[in-house]
Amino acid sequence: MHILVVDDDPEMRLAARFGLERAGHRVTEAADGAAAGAMDEVPDVLLMDLLLGPEDGDAVARSLTARPGWERVPVVYLTARHDDATRARLRADGAAGVLAKPFDPFALPELLAAALPP
Repeated sequence: MHILVVDDDPEMRLAARFGLERAGHRVTEAADGAAAGAMDEVPDVLLMDLLLGPEDGDAVARSLTARPGWERVPVVYLTARHDDATRARLRADGAAGVLAKPFDPFALPELLAAALPP
């Protein structure tokens, strides 16, 4: 599975890459919405930081999934802001899942799989 990890924190991207590649996934990284938007290849999953520096990760995800070919890419948010209200809002906006930061890189593949639709 090809996973695009969008996070402004290089350590978070590295941890996600480590855990996901160790589980056999192909990972592409982007530090912001502009870098993610420059991607030509459509990923299988978008793993998006909700608080993306000065950008709103939810707005970036909506912009990406509005692009031709990206409409069906599931968005899973990786965020330190994972209270019930935030989870409910993101789910209502179409998020496939919301995963908590910090995370265990070894557990990330399993958590991501559980968040994705069957």
